[in-house]
Order: sequence, then C-alpha cells, then structure tokens
Amino acid sequence: MLAAESDTLARKTISAATQLAIWEIVHDSQDTPYDTTSGDLFTVGGNSGDARALANTYLQKIADGSWTAIAGHKLQVLFAGDNQSQVYVTAVPEPASWLTMIGGFALVGGAVRRRRVTAYKAA
Repeated sequence: MLAAESDTLARKTISAATQLAIWEIVHDSQDTPYDTTSGDLFTVGGNSGDARALANTYLQKIADGSWTAIAGHKLQVLFAGDNQSQVYVTAVPEPASWLTMIGGFALVGGAVRRRRVTAYKAA
C-alpha cells in the first residue's frame, strides 16, 4: 500500500488514516458507528481532512464487510503499554525473493567451504 505510492504526501495521508482508523476502533464508544468526525476521537493541528476521509472509508469497509487485504502486504502493530502504539504496513517478501536470497546464501556458503577445503589440502 505505502511502498507502491511514490507521493510523500499520499504516504503520510495513508499512514495517518490507518492510525486514525485503529484509534477509532480501539478508543471510541461501541454504541456509535465508526466515524472520525464525531465521538471521542479528535486530532489537533495539521490538515487532517484527507486522512479523516480516508480513515472513514476504511472504517465503512470494515463495518460493511467489504474490507479485503491487499496481496503482498501485511499490517503490523507496534504496541507499548505506557506509550503510543503505532500501526504500519509493510510489503511481504514474495517467494521468488526468498528463493533468490537463499540461493545467494548457498553460493556464498559453497565458496567459503571450497576455500576451506583448499586451505586444508595446502597445509
């Protein structure tokens, strides 16, 4: 989600909207529908209109069951009991990336082993 977005402002808006949506779910009353423009959640400073609108879109999709995960991404939460928790989205490595990385390790390991065997024979 964020990695595919080249515009810095859009990345910040997506990040803020994700955090606002999480805060709305966790901290607002369950008696009212999810909405970042009413209830107990509020923001101070900055221009948060776009982030609020996007957060409300996320919340509506969660409420009506139309939310779907984006392939290749996962949502992670950094939680601290006494501090503010953070939510961020990261790309999930594809199997081909893992295969390439493991193949690279195998090549390096093979080269190191070959040098060791040659060094023992020379001694």
